[in-house]
Amino acid sequence: MTMLKEIFTIDPSTSDVHPSFLLHGQPNFRDLGGYKNVDNKKVKTGLVYRSGQLNDLNQQDILLLEQLELHTIVDFRSTQEIASKKNQIPPTVKNIIELSIDPGNLSYSNIEKMIQQGDTAASEQFLMDINQQLVLDNQNQYKAFFELLNKSSNMPLSFNCTAGKDRTGFAAALFLSALNVNIELIYTDYLQTNKRVESYVKKLIDTYNLKDPQQIQVVQNLMSVKKSYLQSAFQTIEQHYDSVENYLKQVLQVDTHYLQKIYLED
Repeated sequence: MTMLKEIFTIDPSTSDVHPSFLLHGQPNFRDLGGYKNVDNKKVKTGLVYRSGQLNDLNQQDILLLEQLELHTIVDFRSTQEIASKKNQIPPTVKNIIELSIDPGNLSYSNIEKMIQQGDTAASEQFLMDINQQLVLDNQNQYKAFFELLNKSSNMPLSFNCTAGKDRTGFAAALFLSALNVNIELIYTDYLQTNKRVESYVKKLIDTYNLKDPQQIQVVQNLMSVKKSYLQSAFQTIEQHYDSVENYLKQVLQVDTHYLQKIYLED
């Protein structure tokens, strides 16, 4: 079995996405607004979007992003990922910020080995390790991300990695945490990825004619998200920094009160 480098390219042909944001080339694009925080204040819509890579957009997708007046794209992909699959952007985008993160041993040979061996435990640990790494080793990137969020001139802003689930998922969780969104709603947003990439995961399994249940489970583990993955990040924060609030304020130097003024409805 040979796994292609397109393993992380999403096929959106049958994806269930919100009709307002039907990106044919990226079904994991979505608005982070609409959630209510613990004080019953709603996160504003139309300002911050999370996404997977934007390299497969068609003209209709580009037009939609232009209609959203997308102004800034933050790309968490590694330099190699960015070079191999360039984001396509609408003319409204004036800022493309690369905050590259190399997530663990994300080599295709390593992924292929886990699939071939049907090593379900290794695939789950791989994703939990990545989330721990994001907390401890990629603070500069996330600090820079919040600095961008502080400037209204950067809005509307979209941030992405490759599949839009790990590096992006952690960034989204931090952003919503800074706005005092309830932790269960944060997990709800995080887990939305599974529905959006469901058809692609199924197609990948069919394409490589995987029959072994453990191999299938490895693919599902790698290409989707589990609550335990994000929990690994939060547990690492609590272990080293006591709380997410401390991590945001002391490590990433986020002014949460200022962010709440920008992104929460009155």
